[in-house]
Amino acid sequence: MRRIVAVACLSLAVAGLFAQLSAAAFTGSTAIPSNAVTVDELANYFSVVPGSAVQPGTSTSVASGGVDNLALDFGTVPSARTFTSVFRVTNVSGATRTATLTLSNVAQVSSVVFASSGGGSATLASGASTAVTVTTSSTVAGRGSGTLRLALSGISWLYRDYSFGIDEAPEAPGAPSAVQKPAGRLDLSWTASSTVTNLAGYDVYRSSGGAYAKLNAVPLTGLSYSDTATTDGTAYTYKVRAVSSGTPVLDSLDSTTVTATADASAPGTPSSFALANGGGNGTAYVNAGNAGSLSVSITLPADSLASDVVQLTISNGGSSVVTTRAGRRRHAHPERQLDRSGRQRLGHRDRDLYEGHGCSGSADRDLHGQQQRGRPGRGLGGGERGDHRHEDLAGADGHVHDDGQRERRVQRPRRGRQRQEQRARRRGLHRHRPGRRRQHERSHDPDLQRHPLRTNTIHPRCR
Repeated sequence: MRRIVAVACLSLAVAGLFAQLSAAAFTGSTAIPSNAVTVDELANYFSVVPGSAVQPGTSTSVASGGVDNLALDFGTVPSARTFTSVFRVTNVSGATRTATLTLSNVAQVSSVVFASSGGGSATLASGASTAVTVTTSSTVAGRGSGTLRLALSGISWLYRDYSFGIDEAPEAPGAPSAVQKPAGRLDLSWTASSTVTNLAGYDVYRSSGGAYAKLNAVPLTGLSYSDTATTDGTAYTYKVRAVSSGTPVLDSLDSTTVTATADASAPGTPSSFALANGGGNGTAYVNAGNAGSLSVSITLPADSLASDVVQLTISNGGSSVVTTRAGRRRHAHPERQLDRSGRQRLGHRDRDLYEGHGCSGSADRDLHGQQQRGRPGRGLGGGERGDHRHEDLAGADGHVHDDGQRERRVQRPRRGRQRQEQRARRRGLHRHRPGRRRQHERSHDPDLQRHPLRTNTIHPRCR
């Protein structure tokens, strides 16, 4: 019996070596119901569609794509501006949701906000929508490239990043002004652009009736330019542009224009020259009354231009002062003169070689030798200014000159001289000038009754 069992087992083992086995021979299947798995994404909460904003100067929309692949390209923006309705965001969920916006690495844009809130986040009821508004910068120019993130508030990983590109040109400079200068030169100046970042400088353009041509080879870093390549009598129109640094080079819009005419012709000779506030006879001289501030009237030829300049030199022979005024101004008013101490003052002292009792300033002496100064411009007894002989102010070179002499001060006589004067008064004589005497006539004036031998006056040289 044991042998039969052993033979049977061995036979089964040999048969198993040649048999082909399958999984079905050992397993069975059981049916299990399936479960649906949903992956969460931003599209489950918001939809995004391009708005009506287009690139400046074109009909190309700024935005393209949808919530999963939106792209923003603003093209070249010639000046700072606000783009409304760049794209629209709608809440497609069944509950109120809050959307947020975050811009990265684009300094050329000053703000990106939701129109409904005016800020970077907006809470939308189910089915509600709002547009997105973008404002570019007026202080930063150049190319900007970054990302704009739209996210669901409260869930940090639920967002989409959209590409964002812009080329922002500098802001235009202020209105230029032009000033005529000698030899046909025209000096231009303007106020700075508001752009301070990525600003290379300014280009100046000129036209004489045709197309504009750029005058400078490289951008000007200053706010002025002198145009010397001009033709006498030709009118030129100028405009200025700001230029960005980096690549690409972007030009601002044109500034306002200014027109000026080159003047390379020498001005004509003044037709008249007069002292407007002169003193003395004919009000044509410089004296103590007007030496502190002279008003000189110069009449230019009829064909004079606004660019003509009048240069007036007033000298006393040793020192001089020069003042310059625009040709269209009628009077030049020097305010300094040359005083006795040699300090520079603009003026000219007349040569008051007086005759008689009239002087611009007088000095009286009483019996005791005390000096009393009269008021400038008055003679004896309060009379008006007397006759004077004056030196002409205009020399051969057209400048005003003086003989350089200093007027003498009235010195108090020494004690010995006082005694001489007193003896002269007792004898009825009066010393009118050094080396001269004349008979003193007594006055019946009550004031003189007190001092019957009072002298008239010792006249110094006029002040």
